[in-house]
Amino acid sequence: MAQVMEYAMQVRDRMKDFRETRLANVRPLNEFIDYHRISRPKDTNEAVQRVTYNTRHFSGNYAVVIGLLAIYGL
Repeated sequence: MAQVMEYAMQVRDRMKDFRETRLANVRPLNEFIDYHRISRPKDTNEAVQRVTYNTRHFSGNYAVVIGLLAIYGL
């Protein structure tokens, strides 16, 4: 029984950490989906740089999208 309680506390702490780190960084929707800023990258290097930047900058938004898709998939 003590193991179950310890596991539940770990899950709670992980969810709290996730909320504080990822969900606190959710950007506004009009910034996340800005059709006016979409352009074709000049080369592969620029494409990789954009993906890296966007992944970090919008990590909270991507976490929300993945969470909603997971809930929808259930």
